[in-house]
Amino acid sequence: MVWYIRRLVQLAVVLVALVQVAGLLQTVHPLFDSIAHFRLHITIILALGIGLLVLLRSWRVAGLAMTVAAAGVYGMGPALGSIGPDDGADSQRLVLVQYNMLYRNRSPAKVAEQVRAAKADAVTLQEVSDHNKALLTNLKADYPYQLFCESFSVGGVAVASRWPILAQGCGDGQGLAWIRIDVKGTPVTVASLHLHWPYPFAQSDQITSLQGPMKAMPQPVVLAGDFNAAPWSHSVERVAEATRSHVIGGIRLSLKMAPFGLGPWPLLPIDHVLVPGNARVSGMQVGSDAGSDHLPVIATINLSR
Repeated sequence: MVWYIRRLVQLAVVLVALVQVAGLLQTVHPLFDSIAHFRLHITIILALGIGLLVLLRSWRVAGLAMTVAAAGVYGMGPALGSIGPDDGADSQRLVLVQYNMLYRNRSPAKVAEQVRAAKADAVTLQEVSDHNKALLTNLKADYPYQLFCESFSVGGVAVASRWPILAQGCGDGQGLAWIRIDVKGTPVTVASLHLHWPYPFAQSDQITSLQGPMKAMPQPVVLAGDFNAAPWSHSVERVAEATRSHVIGGIRLSLKMAPFGLGPWPLLPIDHVLVPGNARVSGMQVGSDAGSDHLPVIATINLSR
């Protein structure tokens, strides 16, 4: 009986390890990048499997699984960066609230409350629809400079700012809106991005079509959005390369899901903020529920002149 259980656990762990290895080949094909989005969860499952293998004295398979699990942790490197201290440079500080509102969200006032509580300088929004577009009107008094770009059937993308808009643009209906603002003498482009679901859906093709518009945005760029992709994924890497930026470190579970009818719980880190290489990030946190299947993300960024 013990032999049978050992073999069953070995087989299960090897299969999970093979899935992890496929995800580590994320640059080869979008299918593997889709698997990579679950790297954190697969690593946790592998860790549990390793524990069982040790109890069953299956040392070789346990060693193999530990190697693959370690590779998975290494592969999450872009999300493991630290947040630095606040240097107190108020004049160059940009507080940004990023939120996928959910197209059918009928309580946009809750979103406005969080934006104002954060004392945000700029707001990036996705799934802005007829149901929740009242938020932009609600924010008009404090954030009078706004850009809305039509996008997908679930709603468009928008950026709102305290500071006047110097230039602006939309990504040809492909889920991108950007504005150029001057934050107390420091010019910066703030962009809102909404990517499709990953393979077999159109995420990779969308990023390809947005390469031109993203590269054309005036530097430096702070880009935030619902990427529908983990921070260590090839999709996020491609956007970062096009905008000459990098994803803010840390794993923030921002998408709520209800597996097996349980929950909903925040389970996937897919809402991100990308910043220029010379920017210092002194704060990054997940906000509270405001009527969406996503949670807002709030970043405090110290810009360099």
